[in-house]
Amino acid sequence: MKKRGQSSIITIVLIILITMVAIIIFWNVVRGIIKEQSEDIDTGALTVNMEIDKQKSTLIPLSISIERNAGEGNVTGMKFVIEDVNGNRDTYTKYITINELETKKIEIPLTDLTKLDSAVSYVEIYPIFKTASGKEKIGIMQDSMGESEAGGTPGVCAGIDTSCGTYPACENCNLQDGCDATDYKDYFCVSNACDSNIITQVESIANNNCQDTLDNDCDGNIDNADSSCTCPNGVCLPGEICSADNSYCNTPPILPPVCYITPGVCASGCRYGTITSGQTDLNRCDASHTYGSCTSVPCECDGEGNCVSAFAPPWISDTGITNGLAYGGGYSAPTVFKIGTEFYLISGDGDGTFNGYKWSVTSNNWGPSLTIISGLPTGKTYARPKAFYINNILYLIYTASSGQYGAYQWTGSTWATASSWLTTGLTLSDYQVPAYFEKDSQKYLIVGKRNGFDGYRLSGGNWVADTAITQGLSDLYPGTANDIPAPEVFYIGSTLYLIAGETDGGFFGFKWDGQKWVAEAGPGSIVEGLTVFSQSYPTIFYKDSRLYLISGKLDGLFQGWKIE
Repeated sequence: MKKRGQSSIITIVLIILITMVAIIIFWNVVRGIIKEQSEDIDTGALTVNMEIDKQKSTLIPLSISIERNAGEGNVTGMKFVIEDVNGNRDTYTKYITINELETKKIEIPLTDLTKLDSAVSYVEIYPIFKTASGKEKIGIMQDSMGESEAGGTPGVCAGIDTSCGTYPACENCNLQDGCDATDYKDYFCVSNACDSNIITQVESIANNNCQDTLDNDCDGNIDNADSSCTCPNGVCLPGEICSADNSYCNTPPILPPVCYITPGVCASGCRYGTITSGQTDLNRCDASHTYGSCTSVPCECDGEGNCVSAFAPPWISDTGITNGLAYGGGYSAPTVFKIGTEFYLISGDGDGTFNGYKWSVTSNNWGPSLTIISGLPTGKTYARPKAFYINNILYLIYTASSGQYGAYQWTGSTWATASSWLTTGLTLSDYQVPAYFEKDSQKYLIVGKRNGFDGYRLSGGNWVADTAITQGLSDLYPGTANDIPAPEVFYIGSTLYLIAGETDGGFFGFKWDGQKWVAEAGPGSIVEGLTVFSQSYPTIFYKDSRLYLISGKLDGLFQGWKIE
């Protein structure tokens, strides 16, 4: 009996101990949950209420206006989930205080979104809180804008090619691209509706469209199936081996990337530097551009993958390249650029009007184009525009009288105000215009200003002053108060040149020697053959295996030259 009583006591004690342990474990779990929920309540994660003001927000440029409604919460920042039209996603964090009933606009630099490779189509917003314990906490999604390939909630049609129309009937115009009988049509968004241009083009090496997977001439043959699409061309990424013919890809600094023939073969499609047409020489054609012992007549790349006779001054007057350009009110200031395979020209003038032109391949002249100046402002007297590509996105910066300037980005159908990063760090004033170029994997601007030049380098998504890139450049007319140079930077082969026009007249030439700009003048210089006249404003570009220069003039007309 005594042993049986002891056994019962032991059993009761064990049950009590097990129960206590269970209660302690349960309490720790519940306490953690209560603590987490109490921190949510304390930070306001469950009560904060925010939304995107879609009337004041844009996807191009990426500028989001966040409106906070009534609801407690200590918001210390915002997290954005951003998606492009190809479904790639990236995040961006901005630490900023947004109080109740307050609205703040946040501009997101595209240069910070390294995981995206196409236009932004969708954005989600999440508030950031700091808990009582000092930890950072991301709240629930508050709102979204645009259309998500990953299944996000659509908000409004973005007004871009991939999201066009009136919500909720947003339409992807790009899905309509293709052949209509013998015409290839490119669809784009304009005035909330999909419209199209006929862009039929022969598939060929010269047109750089042999690896785009499109039937550009609508003949039923795509890329290498077309007889004119044999190696070595096509558009690709720098350093990429083109799958169709193992061509090597190089990146001309002022042109889109072009596929070149495998290093070592100096045939049509030559690489940078002086080489010999049709000859194989690893010393001349390797990636380091070192020079070997080729002894035949040298040739160079024309910037489009074609071997031509070596470019060398003098410049030859060419009225054909300005055919169709009209008087625009004095002080003409042109910039020439390429969209796809088409050449365009935009010029400012003394009357405050931007004039747009498109080059006609069939008639060999410039014709008026209202499309290419769509979205640009009016009333900008003596405007000096400059268009250039950064990371395959086309931008335009202009300066005008009274210290006015603006920055724009091409959306595919119109110019839209660019994100503020494009001019952050720049000092722009009357008539100053930047010349953009790339060197040694760095992006630079050289800006002509009154009595000299300023240099900038793109770093961390903003421009920073760089005096090294303007070494050797100085006041072109010492002692003259109002001379303002208009620089243009370009490559011939692997050599970097700068030609500056001037409000007081003339052209000034420089060559980069690796450390500084060295002035050139007279016979054999980079400005040999150029005529001196007042208010010279040059734009320089490659076309049809030639190097061209078009300059604006005081009288509002245009002058053209070429190097063959």
